Amino acid sequence: RDTADPEDYQVAVDVIDPATGSTTTVIPHDQAAVPNAFSPCLLPLPSGKILMFHWIEDGPRNLANVLMRVSTDGGATWALGQDYVLPEPIDISTDPEAFELGRLRACLVNNQILLVASVRTRNPAHTYQAAFMQWVSADYGNSFTHVETWDDTDGGDFHEILAVGPATEPRFAFLYLSILDLRPRVRFIGSASEPLQGIPEQEVAPSLEVWGTYDGTSKYIEDGDLAACVDETGMLHVFGRQVDGANECVSLRRTDSGSTWQIMGPDRT
Repeated sequence: RDTADPEDYQVAVDVIDPATGSTTTVIPHDQAAVPNAFSPCLLPLPSGKILMFHWIEDGPRNLANVLMRVSTDGGATWALGQDYVLPEPIDISTDPEAFELGRLRACLVNNQILLVASVRTRNPAHTYQAAFMQWVSADYGNSFTHVETWDDTDGGDFHEILAVGPATEPRFAFLYLSILDLRPRVRFIGSASEPLQGIPEQEVAPSLEVWGTYDGTSKYIEDGDLAACVDETGMLHVFGRQVDGANECVSLRRTDSGSTWQIMGPDRT
């Protein structure tokens, strides 16, 4: 937020010059209305383009959708790609069937984009209010098809999506903090149109302590962290924060197809 600007709620991109280390901040979007969430995510394409997805809201009607922007110069400038990429807007009113907006993440595998949103249902009657919404795009993000809304079961929050596996058989790795025990989980799918909820989960283990805290009702995760990346050798790394008062960073890496994990941290020094 930039309080010096009347349209001071912004989506910002920091572009780092690899030669000098200097950072340039670019503002692709700003607005005066207070957003529920922007939650931007970036998706580099093999063509060199970079896609950005973030929430956009229609405040008077209490609806939200996802806006897609495109950069062809490494993030220095951004153009509008599509203003509403979701097939149906999301109700963000106070109705029990509405949702609170959360993290957006996108990933490309085999010319399909998997887009997943972490949201919270406002229905207090649900066993869990933490939920995931899943969409698939076959036209590089210009439009999406809804796959499923995964709620009131065994979902979670703080998710990441990465492309893993050999080039001949790539797949999506969907990582998240489980609502059941606040520990990291991973599910693998080969197609973005495959519902994630029906895929067996694997523990990202060993994780010595929980990576999040519940709200007062234990219906959603109030605080937590999870990040992940794939290195140049194809190894999957997962990072979290032990929410135990010390807030120590935890690092794990996958040493095989996903069933074996090795702790690289926390660094208690």
